[in-house]
Amino acid sequence: MKKIRFAILAIVTMGMLALNGCVKEPEVVTAVPEIEDEIFVSESRTVISGHYVYGSRVETIKIHIGMDSDMQQIVTTEFAEVRNDKSFTCSFSNLTQGADYYYCYEFNLALNTYTSPSRQFKNQSH
Repeated sequence: MKKIRFAILAIVTMGMLALNGCVKEPEVVTAVPEIEDEIFVSESRTVISGHYVYGSRVETIKIHIGMDSDMQQIVTTEFAEVRNDKSFTCSFSNLTQGADYYYCYEFNLALNTYTSPSRQFKNQSH
């Protein structure tokens, strides 16, 4: 009788292990903020403003400005002013008129940090 119980228990255990190995883990989809922005350039400063769409509140937004698209040569970084309506504004001075720059966003989210792909702009007043 003990041998039969052991055999049944072994078969059930092996069956459960086989099923667990075949179950595909669900993919975790990480939401990232969607950003719409605009850049205003004057003689003395550059202002990046816009809004973001994200499921929860963003704690802080840093904007990095660099000389290359992979952001290896960062020129300056500033914290944006983030408002409750999910809009933001950030002002930069000392950027060279007529120069091409790249920028990216660094969002401090509740559980992690998200850095956006870089974007390009020409620092030219209109």
